[in-house]
Amino acid sequence: MKKLFFAIALVIFITSFSSCGGGLGLYISETLSPPHYVRPVNPYNDGIWIAGEWIWVGGKYEWREGHWAHRRMGHVWIDGHWERQERGHIWIKGHWS
Repeated sequence: MKKLFFAIALVIFITSFSSCGGGLGLYISETLSPPHYVRPVNPYNDGIWIAGEWIWVGGKYEWREGHWAHRRMGHVWIDGHWERQERGHIWIKGHWS
């Protein structure tokens, strides 16, 4: 019984990771264009615009609008972008570098 429980737990664990970062579901055949929207006025003296992102939700990409953030000393913001890979296009999230 313990071996069966362990085998089931192992299968669940492995499939949960395969459906995340590198899973087939995150790839699409054609890139999506961001919707047009008006960027709000910068509310900070040190503000930097964090561009909108495509987020994987419920089996599809959804757009999340950008926002203003305080600049981080010694860092630069790298916008998210589409990357072509063997399986199709995948969204690479924006990040501080």
